[in-house]
Amino acid sequence: MRKALFTALITIGVIFSMAIAVQAADFTIPHANTPPVIDGKDSSSEEWANAYHVFLNYETGDWYGCVVGDEAKFGYIQDKDNACEGYDVYYMYYNDSSEDTNLDYEVKNGGIYIKVVAKDKSRGKALSEADGAYNAGDVVQVAISPLNSKSRPSNNVSSYLYDFPYYTAMNTKNSDSCYFEHFQYKTGELTLGSSLGIKTQSTVTADGYFMEIQIPWKAMNVGNRLPKHTPGSMMGLGVVLMDWVASSPFYEVADFGSGTDFLSALQNARKYNTVTFGEITAAPGANKSDLSALKSAITTAEGLKESEYTPATWAVLAHAVANAKEITEADPQTKADEAKAQVEKAIAALLKIADATPFQILQATIASVSNYVEADYDSELWAIMQQALTNAKAITEQNTEAEINAANDALTAAINKMLNPSDADVSTLNTVINSAKLLKERSFSAEDWAALQAAIVEAEKLTAKNSQYEIDKAVEKLNTLMAKSNQNTSDKDDSSVNSSSKTENNAFPWWGIVIIVVGVLVVAAVVLFIIIKNKKAQNIPTEAQPESIQSVESEEHEGSMSEENMNLEVSQEQPSEEDK
Repeated sequence: MRKALFTALITIGVIFSMAIAVQAADFTIPHANTPPVIDGKDSSSEEWANAYHVFLNYETGDWYGCVVGDEAKFGYIQDKDNACEGYDVYYMYYNDSSEDTNLDYEVKNGGIYIKVVAKDKSRGKALSEADGAYNAGDVVQVAISPLNSKSRPSNNVSSYLYDFPYYTAMNTKNSDSCYFEHFQYKTGELTLGSSLGIKTQSTVTADGYFMEIQIPWKAMNVGNRLPKHTPGSMMGLGVVLMDWVASSPFYEVADFGSGTDFLSALQNARKYNTVTFGEITAAPGANKSDLSALKSAITTAEGLKESEYTPATWAVLAHAVANAKEITEADPQTKADEAKAQVEKAIAALLKIADATPFQILQATIASVSNYVEADYDSELWAIMQQALTNAKAITEQNTEAEINAANDALTAAINKMLNPSDADVSTLNTVINSAKLLKERSFSAEDWAALQAAIVEAEKLTAKNSQYEIDKAVEKLNTLMAKSNQNTSDKDDSSVNSSSKTENNAFPWWGIVIIVVGVLVVAAVVLFIIIKNKKAQNIPTEAQPESIQSVESEEHEGSMSEENMNLEVSQEQPSEEDK
């Protein structure tokens, strides 16, 4: 009977203990990529961007206070207008590999990091700098169970309770390394000095205060041994936030996850939250890549002229620059460095058209294929490019220049289409073809005319499905042949060219032409004037003529009459033949 009763009691005890244990909350705090700077300033919020965060006020967590009206309870006052609106609490941890595993190491960056942002309108009483407990004012309390003990009902033997006020009587603006520990050291910073390496800084703001805390691993040792703090390790953790108005408490809020009286929870480590140390999580901006070298390489590339280099080697550079421009500060530094290296490699591989033979251009085009990965491109277009590559590799320096150029054009076109599978722009080609068809055969030599007609036929076979490289090459060829129209017109007749050149060289000056025109107009005007004047003279009547004119006419008439009389007299004096 006794044995059965004892067993039942043990079972009930275990179940009760488990019930209490499971009430605590479980969460993971991340490993900081870079340890925050404990300066009490919120100027670099990115340091805490990926920290575990919880918001607490009198409506959340475990709390005591008079918001609901119990003024008598623990002497709390009711002053809702001055109540702290709430606390944002952030947690992270950091392992510094340079710190030793014994307690004599020099604290650098290792430990638990806590940030508290309080929206508190009222100032609690100023606390003394003496080594007394700082649990009667605006204070942040941190409870730690390094072993995460959940089995013993009272286990503060191996746990710590630290007080961190945000200001004191000696320093009313900021708090510098001011703390008190209740369970293990039972004293404060004035006695312990800097041996534990604890850091805390705070700043009073218009809305309340801002506090940062670092608790090193040596400040939570167990039996002179450092607690486990590698990823996956666990620890008990709780926090209490006190809001006082002057010398009287208003409310206290706690996060132990137990849902019970946190005053008793402080004495019972098994009620603490279970915290797991997570993997490294870089906060946005805390691990920004340096893109200055990459941007410099891109600027160098963009300062080059595409027309000076072979299309294939330029395409590799354009591809590398396009990829480089997609890199952001959020990408790993290694990725940014690799993109920079690819741009620089492409620049070094550029081949100037003016400095290369057709065969060297072909070899550079063949070499450019190594910069592309099959998985990144359409399988059909990749196969076409590979066939063109095979054909190009079969060309040697013994082949004719036309064969070398044809192989290079085919491979370049295949690469271009693979890189740009969308439809090509044929608008310019169509315009040039139409212009070529308007030209007259007489303007060309027989050979050039035949070449132009053949080029038109080939160009008309191209469609938007061809590569842009092929389209552009056809436009270039047509423009070159069309330009020969003027040349061949002048070559048809050398004499006409010479004559026309002389005419152009000895051309009559413009001002001479003006003088001639003016002279002709003046002469014409004079002639017209004379004609009009004579015409008017003929139309005047005889009686209206002047006397001088009439006398002349009379004299002429009399002279005429005298001459007739003389002739008559002579004829009368001479005898006829019959009279003889």
